[in-house]
Amino acid sequence: MPDTQKVRGNKGQKPREKKPKKVSPRDPLKMEIAKELGLIEKVKKGGWGGLTSRESGQLGGLMTRRIRGAKTGSDQKAVGDSKGQG
Repeated sequence: MPDTQKVRGNKGQKPREKKPKKVSPRDPLKMEIAKELGLIEKVKKGGWGGLTSRESGQLGGLMTRRIRGAKTGSDQKAVGDSKGQG
């Protein structure tokens, strides 16, 4: 048996159109944090998939902190925290 793999394609079919993504209630927060982290241009250029896993993790972690802080009544911004990560 040859070592080649079959790649499934859409032979003879029209290319799929991208569906417009629904705007999440968290998208404004995500954009705000991306701007604070200096990632906004990278996101505009390559989309959210253009971020590294580290950048995505930072963004998600800060979003979680903000959301949890809002639920507990804390209005502290988590950018530049004292853990020394960065």
